[in-house]
Amino acid sequence: MKKEEIIKIIKKIIEKENISFDFNSKNLDLTLKQVGIDSLQVMSIVVAIEEELNVTIPDDQLTKIKNLNNLIDIFYLLTNK
Repeated sequence: MKKEEIIKIIKKIIEKENISFDFNSKNLDLTLKQVGIDSLQVMSIVVAIEEELNVTIPDDQLTKIKNLNNLIDIFYLLTNK
């Protein structure tokens, strides 16, 4: 799966969480907290993406999610094994 497709899915899910965010390359490195996403929302977003892509993030990878680029990269790697 291409990164652009993953970004599209993540964007759709984040919008469902009622989080307003401009998905440009500069903003993808902002911390999730800077974007306005709290830890409960992160888990909700991760679970929704896992269900959408039919993959599961290993627990040790969850702690590596600090920004949206991390989230995109993890799902990119999982979907392209």
